[in-house]
Amino acid sequence: MAVTLVSTTGFPLLGKAPASLLIPAGALNGLILPVGLAVILWVAARRRDLMGGYRYPAWLLGVGVLAWALTNYLGWNSLTGISALWS
Repeated sequence: MAVTLVSTTGFPLLGKAPASLLIPAGALNGLILPVGLAVILWVAARRRDLMGGYRYPAWLLGVGVLAWALTNYLGWNSLTGISALWS
């Protein structure tokens, strides 16, 4: 609750600065998602010892790779407009 109170009172005092910091932080977080998804897909495809011997279906791995490619694309696109925040 204290964080919310400090943030609520600090936002009007700082003006546009909080938004110009939170947007790049969110965009960089969007680049972390594909890394985590790639690790999960690699474990599912290659490390059966970690999966308890379970063989992951190939079609589901294909869907996962498509989702990984989409998150890469969206993460990269989230970085394109950031420079406009400081101009």
